[in-house]
Amino acid sequence: MWLDCSRPEGESMGRPACRTPMNRSHLAVRIVPWSSKSGDAVFGIAFLSSDGEGAYSDVFYDSVKKLHEEWPTRTPILLGHVIAHEIGHLLLGTNAHSWMGIMRSQWQGEELQSIAMGKLLFTPPQIESLKARLSASPR
Repeated sequence: MWLDCSRPEGESMGRPACRTPMNRSHLAVRIVPWSSKSGDAVFGIAFLSSDGEGAYSDVFYDSVKKLHEEWPTRTPILLGHVIAHEIGHLLLGTNAHSWMGIMRSQWQGEELQSIAMGKLLFTPPQIESLKARLSASPR
């Protein structure tokens, strides 16, 4: 489900659905303009507890847009991959980065070429972990 949680000017409260706390069976990805604490090379953040659990993440649209300006891949394609990466953090937990695939900590030429071809994916072990996590989540 996609929700527009921006608040109209002068309105202090957003939509009720946007104020509902998330739990293990629901995840929230906010697309925000930028992060004042992160540089342009950081595209998002997953908010995880000390035990590696989390339901919220932010994706930094301005960083994705800047990457689009530097690399000839469409913004929606880049944005979708960043969202998938952050959801990967929420589902795989702490230390989810890997040396290959969509969960690589830094995307450079090879990864960006794979994104353009639709081939930057989760690795088979990550897919198994995702399946296990999703099948264990309450519905």
